[in-house]
Amino acid sequence: RQEFVDKIAEVRTLMPAAGITTDVIVGYPGESDADFQQSFDLLEELRFDKVHVAAYSPRPGTIAWRTMEDDIPAETKAERLHRVEELESRISQEINNSYLGSVQPVLIEGIKGDQPFGRTETGKLVHLESPARVGSIVDVSIDHAGPWALRGTAVNALQLA
Repeated sequence: RQEFVDKIAEVRTLMPAAGITTDVIVGYPGESDADFQQSFDLLEELRFDKVHVAAYSPRPGTIAWRTMEDDIPAETKAERLHRVEELESRISQEINNSYLGSVQPVLIEGIKGDQPFGRTETGKLVHLESPARVGSIVDVSIDHAGPWALRGTAVNALQLA
């Protein structure tokens, strides 16, 4: 645990704006309430930009499927999943709020309907309220932050050949 915490701290020291994500499986065979709480507390402490979370389910051919009993009730898995998702939503909203009023370079990845979207240098999804070409890098003034995405208006654009 401490080695993991130290590595995250080192990354944040070297790159304060780094967008750090992690994957979590809740309800893994043998996970006690105390085990889950330790993981939950660590997620709260480290405040990841994104947590990809899933409830454990047996996958044929895996070591866990061959050697471990799926001993965590479905209701417990669902409750743990919900708790992590709520925590992730709150932390993501707080982190994304810090982008409000800033100008971020955004690489335009696509257009859905007539709305361009792309990602910041830290991987944040941004929806633009102004036109932009796929492949361009656009300075975007961020005027809205949700837990899963940002929204803003182009300040200028660098068109790639």
